Amino acid sequence: MWSVRSILFGTIVSWFALAGAWLCIAAGQPDAVEASPPPAWWVWNRTTSLTAEEAATIQRHGVKELQWNLGTLTRKGTQWTGAEKLYLPARVKEVSIIPVVRLHHAPATIAEPAADEALAELLSRLCGRLDCKTLQLDYDCPDRLLSRYAEALSKIRKRIAPVRLSVTALAGWPRVAGFEELCASADELVPMFYDLEEDAVAERRAPLLSDTTVREQIPLWARCTTNWRAGLPNFTRVTVLDAEDKTLGHVDTWRWETLVYDPAWEVRSSTTQGMTELRARSASKVGRNPVAQGGGLLVRWPDLKVLQAASESARAAGARGVVLFKLPQADSPSGWSLSTVLGALNDKALKELRPAPQDFRLLQEGSRLTLVHQGSMDLPPRFGPASHDLDADSARSGWSLELDLPPAALAEFTAGDFAGRDTQQEQKTGHVVVQLPHLRSGGSLSSGYFQYLHPPAVLRWRIPQLSPLWQTAAPSH
Repeated sequence: MWSVRSILFGTIVSWFALAGAWLCIAAGQPDAVEASPPPAWWVWNRTTSLTAEEAATIQRHGVKELQWNLGTLTRKGTQWTGAEKLYLPARVKEVSIIPVVRLHHAPATIAEPAADEALAELLSRLCGRLDCKTLQLDYDCPDRLLSRYAEALSKIRKRIAPVRLSVTALAGWPRVAGFEELCASADELVPMFYDLEEDAVAERRAPLLSDTTVREQIPLWARCTTNWRAGLPNFTRVTVLDAEDKTLGHVDTWRWETLVYDPAWEVRSSTTQGMTELRARSASKVGRNPVAQGGGLLVRWPDLKVLQAASESARAAGARGVVLFKLPQADSPSGWSLSTVLGALNDKALKELRPAPQDFRLLQEGSRLTLVHQGSMDLPPRFGPASHDLDADSARSGWSLELDLPPAALAEFTAGDFAGRDTQQEQKTGHVVVQLPHLRSGGSLSSGYFQYLHPPAVLRWRIPQLSPLWQTAAPSH
């Protein structure tokens, strides 16, 4: 728990940072009003290069920098192992790829000064082999060893020069002894404003990015005398809970369809700051993770409004930009799309951080339907409020594609890429209703093949949670 002194200090720093930003703008200083650089993105746990389609996507969205995790070094005595596996992926035109080397997370990793020279020499050779202009080190240093870590970084920075040294940092380090030495030991710091929980109970209740972090922790970095950028989250974390609410680990493989529509789950707590809790009505399984009856899942993703506020708070505190963890992948449901993150960070006038009905088109091609998302904002995950009245429309999770024709008008209609048909709603509305999972900007979902028994003169459709108005399906070409 934070002391009253820490809270007061954070509040004072926050006010000074915000006041300083406004004074600079009022004085017409160019550094205060220049546009923020485009966000950089971390690429983690990936050994393959970007595909041509992925490269084209990041170039189209103006991405200029990827911070690519190459792997981990482990200390054994005064030597280090793992360097032979550190290779950069193929270059991408007009995109800088910054190699990131992680040091093994054990506290003992950095506890031996005699190993500093060997690490500095190894990293110097690595920089030469990779032909890089910047190297980033990632290490979750214990607070008590921060001064020791700064000493090692100073040696590394001197040895790899003129290559710049970028260092990831923990959000709370401005309060830790040795922070000034840390600032002086690197060319850039990148504090990570996520994964801030200290124990399992706090972890269960904390959003990935909270408004408390925005108000009280980000402003502390106004103390940093080195160039810094704010590390912000762009991923989804699903955590298994037991019946006593203790965390049992995170789920690696999961799908939004399962979390939103599987009747084994009920919403226990309504979504707040991108966090909701599901309770298991019966024993279930998510990916390879079993969940006991009475246990549950904690589902967390970055709330776009909080993400927007975090970016503004960081800039007011002197940040030179933001870095997102991590670059979304088409084969993973985790994280917002590039266009959605950029919309939230750059368009301060954008009040509705979700798509509009006109962002979608329903294409009709004979015996198949395809819903295309042409807008810039993702269709977000949607969980109904915690409620025992599961028949109420307001308590229903997810999104619906409603077709203006009776279910009897179709034969052998299968959901295809959609999550399934909502027979309960079909009985209530008299229309065909298909369930929508989370859908990213630029994505599409296609039904399975079907047969019209009673073809409509004009096929109308709508997503009722976005708008009650009907739209007309378009023929596919």
